[in-house]
Amino acid sequence: MVTERVSGTYELYDAVSSLGIVLVERYRRLFTKKKGWKASDPLSCGFNVVALSFGVSLNEIDKVPGYLSEQESPDVYFGELFEACDEVNAGLAPTLSFTFDAAKTSLTHTELQMCSMVAGTYRMRARRSTKSYLSPAERTRYLRQHYLWDALRREWSGTGDTKAVRAVMSDRYGSGVAKSMLFDTAQAWYGEHVADASTSAKWLDSSGVALLRAYLFACDLGNSVGSQPLSLVAAHPSASIVFGTAGIVSNVRIVNAAGLVIADPGTALPPLPPSPTAEQVRTHLRQRFNVMLDKIALAYEFSIVT
Repeated sequence: MVTERVSGTYELYDAVSSLGIVLVERYRRLFTKKKGWKASDPLSCGFNVVALSFGVSLNEIDKVPGYLSEQESPDVYFGELFEACDEVNAGLAPTLSFTFDAAKTSLTHTELQMCSMVAGTYRMRARRSTKSYLSPAERTRYLRQHYLWDALRREWSGTGDTKAVRAVMSDRYGSGVAKSMLFDTAQAWYGEHVADASTSAKWLDSSGVALLRAYLFACDLGNSVGSQPLSLVAAHPSASIVFGTAGIVSNVRIVNAAGLVIADPGTALPPLPPSPTAEQVRTHLRQRFNVMLDKIALAYEFSIVT
């Protein structure tokens, strides 16, 4: 255990190096080893989580021993940190467990994004936040909303730890996302992800994976899909005029390992005519996308106002 390696002098490097190993082994949907990682290399996730839990960046981690000395004990601190990891993992696992055979990657978040979520949750649980009055259910709801919203707007793409510190210290995860903000971002995402006819995407990017995971969660499928990757089948072959991730997401039936359709946003919509025009296809795909958004907004409990 990490706590067993923290002495009275707070041997920080040793302890936090151990923490990183525990995080990637215990919370595999949240943290991962970076490509090319060697066993002799420290894992940055442990250092980032600890630094952010005290509201500082990795560049200021030398301040952490002083903060740790003010804690009741290292055991209590690390115990509370793991409880925060457990809460974040339990809250996001229902969506992160879905995998697709048409996805380039199953990872839909960055390390710093996840570290900020764990650190923010730790601070709320440990009463070091202005939002410590929130219930576990409220914290989970807000985390899910921010996770999806951030994926659609690429909030964490190519960013440093300043943004993570700001997210933690502003109690960002202690407030929800308005439904109008989700819809505006999602519609902008849809437009940006319809490629021109000279390109044809066969794979989902991380934002498309995040959207389909949110939709499946909204369909309340629970554990019924099993652990096998899900297949994406085109609902309308004639809709191939729309390319890119947006086309894959909207023109899809999701099929399980047994070959059964488990989710189809077009079920309640009028069918396309036998020989649809390009405009009819585009309108139909946009309608399918809007059905998905409505279902997600309801399941995620996005508020009318924040």
